[in-house]
Amino acid sequence: MFPSSIATDLLLNPQSSSIKRIVVTASTVGVGLAPRAGHPYTEEEWNEPVLKEVKDLGKEASGIAKYSASKTLAERGESVF
Repeated sequence: MFPSSIATDLLLNPQSSSIKRIVVTASTVGVGLAPRAGHPYTEEEWNEPVLKEVKDLGKEASGIAKYSASKTLAERGESVF
């Protein structure tokens, strides 16, 4: 789970002055797997249940939970820059 969020932090670090432009692509798993009809997602919403699942189960969490948690952490980290 660390490579995705660490890479985001390293790329967006202000000391990386040689980087002039970054294109961020996102995954819907950052906000959750199930769409909610008529509900637009905002930058305030993150997939908190999957973060809790991975925290609680660790290595025993499912592959999709680990992937989703990694994407959530990376995308949430990117939004603070």
